[in-house]
Amino acid sequence: MTAPATPEAEPTTPEAEPATPEAEPRLRILHVVDNYPPVPGGMERAVQALARGQAERGHDVRVVALANPELPVDALDGQVRVRRLEGYTRFLRRFSKDPDHQFHPTIPDPQLVRRLEQLIREEPADVIHAHGWIVHSCMAMTRPAGAVLVHTLHDYGLTCATKTMIRNQTPGPACPGPSPGRCLPCGASSTDRPRVLR
Repeated sequence: MTAPATPEAEPTTPEAEPATPEAEPRLRILHVVDNYPPVPGGMERAVQALARGQAERGHDVRVVALANPELPVDALDGQVRVRRLEGYTRFLRRFSKDPDHQFHPTIPDPQLVRRLEQLIREEPADVIHAHGWIVHSCMAMTRPAGAVLVHTLHDYGLTCATKTMIRNQTPGPACPGPSPGRCLPCGASSTDRPRVLR
């Protein structure tokens, strides 16, 4: 009688290592906004949160805001580099009820356009993300090949002098849309009067 055959061990193959997700490409992102914290405001806080989140994910993030005489030209907000640039917009401060909270007009600022172009030449960006009416200067500048310009609308600022579509800042139905008869009275009483200088 012969002994029962012992099963032969199956040949083993080394287990494949689990696939590792490819690292996200590191982007050079430039946010361009009228104001940036510590200047208060909803758009300012939203841009700050976005910029910080992108920097935490490993991207190279910079913010350009309009110059403010009370704030340094260059600052660091966590991992986000902040630069404040002067343009001719600074001459509109005297029309605002709050001169420290300035707004870009609805036309390009030639001096700001030149300074943005110089900044981009020194440190190129893959993505230029404009917030608010400062997009007019971003659209006027010469961008390097491959740089993408995106714009986020945070409010009704492209069609409303007060950015809210609420007539005379009193509760009621939404404003039906822009017209001189509706916009001039609202804009004249707005906290940011330069908006009516279209």
